[in-house]
Amino acid sequence: KEFFVNQALCLLDSLHARSVVASRPAPPASAGEGEAYRVTAPATDVWSGREDRIAVLIGGEWHFIEPAEGMLLFDRDAGQLVMFRSQW
Repeated sequence: KEFFVNQALCLLDSLHARSVVASRPAPPASAGEGEAYRVTAPATDVWSGREDRIAVLIGGEWHFIEPAEGMLLFDRDAGQLVMFRSQW
């Protein structure tokens, strides 16, 4: 139970700011713990098949979050807001 609670708290901590580091099709060469990215098409590497999801690095592994309709995020690299409406 402890692992799942910690994982859930890490996901909440990563997403409460409603922002991602960047939007990209593959994981960065070096990402920090808890960093979130918006997965774009065509997704590759361990992100393959995870287009439009939010990838969060927790415990050295990528975890993916399905966006909700109307979800709004700030892409810090692009300096713009993005909204999910069936796609970003």
